[in-house]
Amino acid sequence: MKRSAVAYSVLICISVIQTIYYYPRLPDTVASHFDGSGSPDAWCGKAVFAGFGIGTAVFIAFLLLGVQFLSVFLIANMPASVINLPNKDHWLSPARNQQTRADISGIITWFWFYFGCATEGIIVLIYQLAAQANLGAEPQLTGAGRFVLLYCSLVALLLAVTVVRFYRRFKVRPT
Repeated sequence: MKRSAVAYSVLICISVIQTIYYYPRLPDTVASHFDGSGSPDAWCGKAVFAGFGIGTAVFIAFLLLGVQFLSVFLIANMPASVINLPNKDHWLSPARNQQTRADISGIITWFWFYFGCATEGIIVLIYQLAAQANLGAEPQLTGAGRFVLLYCSLVALLLAVTVVRFYRRFKVRPT
């Protein structure tokens, strides 16, 4: 989780640097929400816009660190009866229980790390696009759709890789 905290901290620092850079350049009232075509449909003061950008990055980082910590804690402490695993009696036998739980935690931690980095990254990127859109006389958000699609594709890939990692680790009972 230390790696996650460091990565999220770096992304939050990027968010703060973005805000410091764009804040003096933004008009007093900025477009804060855009519809599907990229046209603004909600407005706010630039201080609210800046605070919301940083606040969202910080909130998501703490939320994801909390979920990651809770996942590891629950896996280590939950009764074997609630763990759904093929060949559960084999994998959670007293001789293998600790290693199996460590392996599950490792896979889950891997997923949350990359999911968190992708999520923090898309937040930073969307803030960047919104700030740039507000620099023009007529704010227009462009390019956000392809980045959201890329993010969704990346999350789907992370889920698929996580399933494959679980399958490879626990598919066959070792001899």
